[in-house]
Amino acid sequence: MKKILGIVVGVCLGLITQAQTLDDLTNCNEEKFIGKNSETYTPPRYVPRYDAWKKWSRGRSNRLTYTLQDKRLASIGTTIITAEDIALAPARNLLDVLELYVPGAQWINADQGKVIGMRGWMAPRNLRYQVFVDGVNVNQQAHNGAINELENWDMDDIAQIEVIRGAAAARYGAGAISGVILITTKVADKGKQTQVGGNYVSGYGNFGGNFKHTVTNDDLSFSFFGSWQRTQGATVNAFTTNPRGLIGPEVGFIGQNFPSFSEFSRPAFTQLSDYNDQPQIKLAAELNILNKWKAKARYTSAGSALNGVGAQSLVQSGLVIDSVTTDVNGFPVYNSSREFSGLINAKSFRTRQMMASLSREWHHLDSASKRGYVIRAQASWNTQDFEARGDSTYTYEIDIPEPFRNRLSNQEDPLYKRYNFSETTLEAQVTGSYILPFGQIALGADYQRKNIGTGWGDAPTEIRLGDGGILVHSDDSPVYRLTQYGGVSDTTDFYGVGFVGNGWVSDRWDFFGEVNIAPVKWASVTATTRLTTHSFSKPAWNHRWSLSLPVHADHLLQVNGQIGHRLMTEAQLHEVFSYDKLASPERFTGLEARYLFTLNDRWRFGVTWYQNQSEISTLIRPQWENIATIGSIQYQGIEAEASFKTRQLLIRANYTQVFQGGVEFFDLATENFIQVKSMYLNNIPNEMAKLLFRYRFFNQRAYIQANARAMWNYEFASFETGELANRLFDAWELGAETAFELATVERFRKIYNDQNAYTLDARLDLSASLKISENITISGYILNLLSTNNARRYTFSDGVQTNELSAADASKGITPLTEFLYAYQRLKFIEEPTVFGVRVKLTF
Repeated sequence: MKKILGIVVGVCLGLITQAQTLDDLTNCNEEKFIGKNSETYTPPRYVPRYDAWKKWSRGRSNRLTYTLQDKRLASIGTTIITAEDIALAPARNLLDVLELYVPGAQWINADQGKVIGMRGWMAPRNLRYQVFVDGVNVNQQAHNGAINELENWDMDDIAQIEVIRGAAAARYGAGAISGVILITTKVADKGKQTQVGGNYVSGYGNFGGNFKHTVTNDDLSFSFFGSWQRTQGATVNAFTTNPRGLIGPEVGFIGQNFPSFSEFSRPAFTQLSDYNDQPQIKLAAELNILNKWKAKARYTSAGSALNGVGAQSLVQSGLVIDSVTTDVNGFPVYNSSREFSGLINAKSFRTRQMMASLSREWHHLDSASKRGYVIRAQASWNTQDFEARGDSTYTYEIDIPEPFRNRLSNQEDPLYKRYNFSETTLEAQVTGSYILPFGQIALGADYQRKNIGTGWGDAPTEIRLGDGGILVHSDDSPVYRLTQYGGVSDTTDFYGVGFVGNGWVSDRWDFFGEVNIAPVKWASVTATTRLTTHSFSKPAWNHRWSLSLPVHADHLLQVNGQIGHRLMTEAQLHEVFSYDKLASPERFTGLEARYLFTLNDRWRFGVTWYQNQSEISTLIRPQWENIATIGSIQYQGIEAEASFKTRQLLIRANYTQVFQGGVEFFDLATENFIQVKSMYLNNIPNEMAKLLFRYRFFNQRAYIQANARAMWNYEFASFETGELANRLFDAWELGAETAFELATVERFRKIYNDQNAYTLDARLDLSASLKISENITISGYILNLLSTNNARRYTFSDGVQTNELSAADASKGITPLTEFLYAYQRLKFIEEPTVFGVRVKLTF
């Protein structure tokens, strides 16, 4: 009736200009207009709509628990990175985003990919961090851990990143003992919409674009995202050391300070260049039916040159016979010279991943009894392909048979692939929570069936994985059969080769439970336990307890304790199992105390103290063929955060400090001692500070942001690269036999000491964004606008060089027991360029 009357009034007002007499207006009535008599209308009785579940669950989260808790209780120790943060970030990939926004987080180059450091922990592979995309674990369990999502340059499909700093193994499974990264992708939320974006990053020659289309209605929503990224790579100054120089140790910038006969006289790797010029691709689709069933599919690829401090390699393409002579017996002697096809980044990797998932949630809450339930179920399929080349190519002479010459001339031959395998996981998970007036109870189970096999499209004989890449298909594997020729052997000279056929299958079960009780308003207790069983491992128990005291609306105290475990990689577990043994998991214990103070809607302060102890386990060959715990590391630290936020201004500041307590060793080989100390203590700065400034203006359509961060007090690294390294130079000077050798050592010492290594590393980045119209947004940033030490990024040092004692060093009385032998070798870094990036987004 109201609509009809509105139409009538509108028509009558419109007719006023045409009415000539009063009768014209009075004759315009409802009955005459609609052509029939009006009927009496009685509206239905008003019943207010009330959804008890939405009201109860609002402001609750389950980041660290299976049950839904107050958002404040679950947010301490967690960093939330929004889509707006990502859009404004002066970042190339997710690793840069983590370093910008997460307190105490950093990344550095490593021998097998880039690695994350957080809360005083950094290892040569990201095995102690777990990455989830929309609830699916995308880690590579066979060897590298977290790698694929961290390397991709396009992040426009990400809606939010939640970073849990520290252990969360009881909630996210064995292995989540240093941090958890939860990625949530964007979903369709605005009817029918299409977005097209493009980007360019100078210095690295990166350019690409993406496309997104969404459709929504009352019953379903669908979204599709696709992106393409091409990166040519940056030519950077790279500083490295070479303990195997022709006349002694060599140090300097690759291609600049090394003599012409050195392998490092060639240019350095092209940093962050695509693997074999293959662009990065990302495809994702989501279907949401009745806001209950969610189906998702995703494909990502990434790859680049590794480490950054290796020299480019020359690929031999053939031989030219310059002359033929005869020996004393009359047999021909061929004098030949080699032909090379050019310089390449031999040491590089590529990873590709496909995943699909189907999930459903059921929930109910009775408002009268305050009882209810939440049931979540998810099934997923995840497969990834990984291959990585070694850091050098092979050369050959005329005595190598022609078929093998062709192989040695082809960098894509399986011979050069240090790792080449695929990993496929089928997973099913169900979690049920029962809600009570005074708390919640949760139970659940998770099953994974994992298949480790040959790479996508590869022959069965090309499988290669394991520590050092020593697990191959069989004794006929093409990565193994060339060892009869000098210079073509792999690690087979040092360890026995494990044969794996076409791969293997493993099963893993997780059973978990949780109790969350809040007997009074000012106290909440949570206890979580999780049991993990694996076909090739001993069981792993993970426990977490938490006491939260929201003593006031503005103050919150929380104490957490955890016992977590990490299973070894699938390759390590299978190798040990092949000797009829079950590997022991690596144990972690931690204690945290947190305080959060919310002054008002603008000011927020928090401080966290933690103390951790982590076992260090490794695969011992060839005597034991088992996982052995060689020691444990103790460390503690503090994290302080403050933020101020208004409608236009956002300021965040944080400070972290790590107190490294040292390593307790067990009675094993001395070289393991040195390796562990160098690996886990020397790659982390003791202190770090970060500052974010963001200002909105022009009616909230324009942003400007500045990010500053500083790292300093590398306690262990600066001692090694300073005092210990110079002791080694003293020993080499003392052992110099000629004036030329003495002058060479002195020259390298000066180059080394001029680097001012491991002091203050500080950077300033700027970014800005402008929404020109409802359809066009443009943003830009400058990375490394200001920096100390030329934006130096160090390379992870694992201390392995202690086992590379040359005969010349041994003749000088240097032994592996000499602690400073490897000290100077850890100084490796690249100088990142100052670059400009621009992004454009069009919305239709």
